[in-house]
Amino acid sequence: MDIHDNLKVKVHAAENLLNYRGLPPTSYVEVTVGPNHLKTREIRDTNNPNYGEAMLMFDHILGDNVQSIIVHVYHFDTSKDNPRCLGMVIIPMDTFYNAPKITFTDWYDLLPGEKGDRVENSRLKLEIEYDHDVDDDLFTPTGQVSTKPPNFLQATILTAHDLPFDHGIEAFVEVKVDSFKKSSKVS
Repeated sequence: MDIHDNLKVKVHAAENLLNYRGLPPTSYVEVTVGPNHLKTREIRDTNNPNYGEAMLMFDHILGDNVQSIIVHVYHFDTSKDNPRCLGMVIIPMDTFYNAPKITFTDWYDLLPGEKGDRVENSRLKLEIEYDHDVDDDLFTPTGQVSTKPPNFLQATILTAHDLPFDHGIEAFVEVKVDSFKKSSKVS
């Protein structure tokens, strides 16, 4: 049984980054997915950098039990060893796990960084693609007997008969892969 998943993040641009010590920042973006960190190149002296990066690639997302994508925008200060955080974005992974493949591009408002600095109207444009699949032979049509052990996915589907149509239906889905467990609420 194999699960193949990967996440691609493309950092397009940032807008309205705040000045650092009265001057436009020299910025770069660091994307953290689980234990992995990848960063863009530095763009010098602009409040509106266009990073235009190739996709930053991450894999084994499901296996690493990644809960969110964390994106920091930093100012690289050559006079200090520590970069200065200009803002951050946190993107939960729940939406991605509920689809076999999802791609979207959007602008994200930056949140204050570690020191709670102002971010005002700063934002970041990201393109995110998540793709996962499993070996095709793990699934057997209903009514057929599988020769594979049922250790990949066990699901019980309940139907809600005789409920009035004006009531929403919620489901709690739990996926188990060996010792890994992922739960989601669907409504």
